[in-house]
Amino acid sequence: MDPVPSIHILRSREFGGADQFFVRLARALHQTGQPVTTITRPGSPVAKALREDTMEQVHLPLANRWDAWSWWQIRRRIAGHKPCVVQTYMGRATRLTRVPGKSRAVHIARLGGFYKINGYYRHAHAWVGNTRAICDFLVKSGMPAKRVRQIGHFVPEPLRPGAEQLAAMRLEHGIPETARVIFSRVRMISKKGFTYLLDAFALLPHARLWLASGNPILP
Repeated sequence: MDPVPSIHILRSREFGGADQFFVRLARALHQTGQPVTTITRPGSPVAKALREDTMEQVHLPLANRWDAWSWWQIRRRIAGHKPCVVQTYMGRATRLTRVPGKSRAVHIARLGGFYKINGYYRHAHAWVGNTRAICDFLVKSGMPAKRVRQIGHFVPEPLRPGAEQLAAMRLEHGIPETARVIFSRVRMISKKGFTYLLDAFALLPHARLWLASGNPILP
């Protein structure tokens, strides 16, 4: 397979789902021999996670919409590297990325929420949402449906405990054998809407919800 050079740009101060996907995708492409360049903020969690990787890594401020230095550096690297794909993650990186008119690159903007489209995402060539609802939102916002795709975060397959281990956990936590248990790892922040999930589960007498989070529990 011919190499497909790509540039991936993320401005983030956290290490949530989109950030971890960024790391997994960049590593996977690099491990298959594809030329990959990552552009991130210096000292960010993603930059630290990729610190030992051998792919090309560029660190820019990606400070705000008026960050002409980052805008120029991104544009300069697109012109010089001649990538096939430039993928930006969320609003700041997307807004600062402008593919030169003569470039062969396809600019793909990846969204993980229902963000403001005008001024941030509309100039991209294609859009990826990690849920069906986000993709529907993009189409309703005027993005051409044939250029909108749903691609999840490629979450690793969880380990499956054996029957004895499950029985022991039920006994330890007083969960009846007839109760259905749903477990999820989450980032417990308000915009994720977990308060609605908790309210819904309170109405289900034969279900149990387990949430594992590194964040404090919501009030």
